[in-house]
Amino acid sequence: MLEMPFKSDVLTQPFLDYLAGQFQLDLKGVHGIAHWLRVVVNGRMIAKHLDVNIKVIELFALIHDSRRWNHLSDINHGLRAADFCNSLNAKWFAADETEMRLLRTACRYHSDGKLHPNPTIQTCWDADRLDLGRVAIEPDRNFLGAYSASRPDLVLSATERSKQKFAGL
Repeated sequence: MLEMPFKSDVLTQPFLDYLAGQFQLDLKGVHGIAHWLRVVVNGRMIAKHLDVNIKVIELFALIHDSRRWNHLSDINHGLRAADFCNSLNAKWFAADETEMRLLRTACRYHSDGKLHPNPTIQTCWDADRLDLGRVAIEPDRNFLGAYSASRPDLVLSATERSKQKFAGL
């Protein structure tokens, strides 16, 4: 059973199992399940300090890389993930149109290396970028939102966590 340090209405074992079952790459790879879960943790840590939609952040964490076809350059994986969100809504989660727009935007553009004025979307991207240590890349504060960029302790703890594996994965 999945054990996380918080309760989530989004992150359930059946939903995680479904996403893992359709994932085309190695679940233990750099874009696999441990990455998804670390992005959830990072997003939760940032969300404690900002007025953001935690449901969208958790959904992003689980879905954003779930449609990758390879671990290298897969320029359309964000678009595929954004499209995939539509088939999941009302089956695995309930999101209104505003939440779906935020989720699709966050998934679609997450690897474009930009900043976004919406704090929920930026938190999604920061949560993902703070896990770059898994591929030996230090997160660049120029590509983090204002809150994350101003917190060297957050960047350090996330980077250290990104180099660890979740037990059982």
